[in-house]
Amino acid sequence: MPSSTSERRCRSALVANASRRPVPGDPGRCPRSRRRTTRRRASPLGDVLSGHVRDLRDPEPAVAHQPECDLGIAESEIEILADEATGTNTDRSGYRQMLKRVRDGEVDRVVVRKVTRLGRTMRAMSENVHEIVEDHDTGLNVQNDGLEVEPGGELSMNDEMILNVLAWAAEIEAKKIRENTKEGLRAAEAAGKWVGRPPCGFTTDADGYLQPTEEFGDAVEAIRAVEDLGWSHRKAARYTGVPRRTVPSLVEDREVYLSQHGADDF
Repeated sequence: MPSSTSERRCRSALVANASRRPVPGDPGRCPRSRRRTTRRRASPLGDVLSGHVRDLRDPEPAVAHQPECDLGIAESEIEILADEATGTNTDRSGYRQMLKRVRDGEVDRVVVRKVTRLGRTMRAMSENVHEIVEDHDTGLNVQNDGLEVEPGGELSMNDEMILNVLAWAAEIEAKKIRENTKEGLRAAEAAGKWVGRPPCGFTTDADGYLQPTEEFGDAVEAIRAVEDLGWSHRKAARYTGVPRRTVPSLVEDREVYLSQHGADDF
């Protein structure tokens, strides 16, 4: 067991960063150690380890299920930060916290599966990689793309070339995904399926088609009250129980309700 706080800090740094060694003649010192002690606290992004904030790792399966990440880092030295969703338009809470921790000097190394985890555009990826590595002397390992920089290191010309190619390819892929998504939505609409959140009084079945719910009748009555009786949106909402802010969209989507209710009964 280490006999002092400084020795414990040095030992922890060595575990997380195999390239770091104590200064000869002074076992209590660790060169360039930027670790800060933290208290244990709950986090929706993953477990925050007590003692020291260590390496931050992407929760993607290819990374999260390899405790040492082929870097000689013990599982206890790794903290996983997760985003709430994935794709090209997601909640990036884990990503934002990662950057904050890097900027606060609490992280020695960031490990992600793909460079796309570090930005949505070519420019953003490049800027974030340079900030992590060069502005804050933080190590970076992009597992699937072969980009590795040790803590305190710099991006080589080869690293810069790899980064530019990866960022360019990722931006092209994201653009293709968006185009394919739009084509899929257009095809669904052409087939009579509802795209997006169902309007008031409807739900969608497993195939994406609208199905009336118990609130459908109230929605129809609200439309009638506005169009046939000339009531205000507020009065129609109070009479039918439909939220006032929903009434304008009901009137706008009148044809949707007409197709379900029948022209003669509307």
